[in-house]
Amino acid sequence: MKTLHLLILAGLIPIFIIGIDEAHAQYGCPPISGGWHPQISTDQNNVYVFWNYFFGCGTRVLLFEKSNDNGVTFGNPVALEGPSRSGSYPAVAASNGNVYVSWFNYVSPEDRLFFKSSNNGSSFSDDIQIRTNDTIQNDVSSILVSGNNIGIIWTGILNHGLRSIFLSTSTDEGNTFGDQVDLSATTGDSFLPQTIQAGSKVYVLWSSFGNCNSARQACVSQAYFTTIDIKNGFTTGPIISLGPLVLPRLAVFGNNVSVTGITSTNTDPSIGNSGVSFVKSTDGGTSFEKPIQLVTYDAASNFLNDLALDSSGDYVYVTWYDHDPHSGEKLLMTTSSDDGDTFGRIQTLDGPDQHYNGNEGNSLDQQISVSGNKYYIIWQSHTSLNPNGMGIFFRKSIDGGQTLGDATDLTNKIVISNPGYAMASNGNHIYVVGPEYAFKDGNHMVFSQSSDGGISFSNSTDFDQNSMSTVPEFPFAIPVLLVSVTSLVIFYRIKIRK
Repeated sequence: MKTLHLLILAGLIPIFIIGIDEAHAQYGCPPISGGWHPQISTDQNNVYVFWNYFFGCGTRVLLFEKSNDNGVTFGNPVALEGPSRSGSYPAVAASNGNVYVSWFNYVSPEDRLFFKSSNNGSSFSDDIQIRTNDTIQNDVSSILVSGNNIGIIWTGILNHGLRSIFLSTSTDEGNTFGDQVDLSATTGDSFLPQTIQAGSKVYVLWSSFGNCNSARQACVSQAYFTTIDIKNGFTTGPIISLGPLVLPRLAVFGNNVSVTGITSTNTDPSIGNSGVSFVKSTDGGTSFEKPIQLVTYDAASNFLNDLALDSSGDYVYVTWYDHDPHSGEKLLMTTSSDDGDTFGRIQTLDGPDQHYNGNEGNSLDQQISVSGNKYYIIWQSHTSLNPNGMGIFFRKSIDGGQTLGDATDLTNKIVISNPGYAMASNGNHIYVVGPEYAFKDGNHMVFSQSSDGGISFSNSTDFDQNSMSTVPEFPFAIPVLLVSVTSLVIFYRIKIRK
């Protein structure tokens, strides 16, 4: 028996030497290591990027990068928080040379909400912990800023078990925060808040199942809207019901507030078949006009998802995925040039009939950004430039969506292979950041930018290049270990029988 133990130990030694740490990363507990959940915020020529980097079994740090030349060059990543206080993906904002970040740290018995601020990203303040009053399963949504007034919108579950949307506020530049206000107190189970700030006014849209228990029955998702006046003590306007909408999206320009969402016979029998509906306000969200359907499908089996909405000037852009059982999956868009009064024809951005470099229309994770009559979109799909994974495609319109340029496969420039990336634009400047898995220590956060409206993009910059492990990758350590031990045991028993 002693000989058997020695043989097993001998089989283990090479495995431990050449990669037991990597074996743990490959076969250990999730999530996969590396960078995730990037967030971008811009302020004039400044570009600020935040993301989480995961190590081992979910240990994470919150990292930060900044550029003051429109993303052409960056410094070294800065770790804003270590494993003891990092947690959720952050909410970020930049305004008048200041940068703000907020996130949740998940600890028992109560999740902790933190806030930091910085002058131009040079150095950050100490953590400010914000009271959350025994809520659980929290997520931070957005940061609102006007002068010394700072608000944070987040979601959580109180002891009665319903999700709520909260607002925590500060009137002293984020040094102290008061108790949260439940913005959704009258709408029941509420989730997925969206906010857009214009000056000191904030527009808020969220979804709600009301008092329907979605865990036990099919519930209709309703959309609700309100406003917040930051400058005047964070006063909120009346809550307006926009009716049954799935995946509602919000856009604001001037006094025009646009909302779009998916409707069907399941959400509103008066609507008809599945489609994309649009509703707008011309008085800053005080009142809304009657919804219209931008597209209606005869086939009730059409599945629509991943809706996107943006507006700038007189232009309103709507983009969505249509999983048509007859013609296949398509990425579609339509545009209005008169503030949403009328919309043009529906155009196909990607689909089975496009065949961009071997792309078969399996599109996902689209991101759009607009500036006046300029419309930019990126999405992921299969590409011949990377047969083992997904690539990044880019397309644009410079005439308000009337015509579209050709789709460009940017896989050789923007090496993002995983979903969950972020896009932002500022005039002709376009920024893209996201995770790439082709590294032996996990995902790396990579960044690319265009300064000519998407005509050309820079090669990706690896923000996580200094985080690579010195331990060689050995992804088959566990299988080899099992085979080695089994072989030694069999060899030993055969030898004994002889």
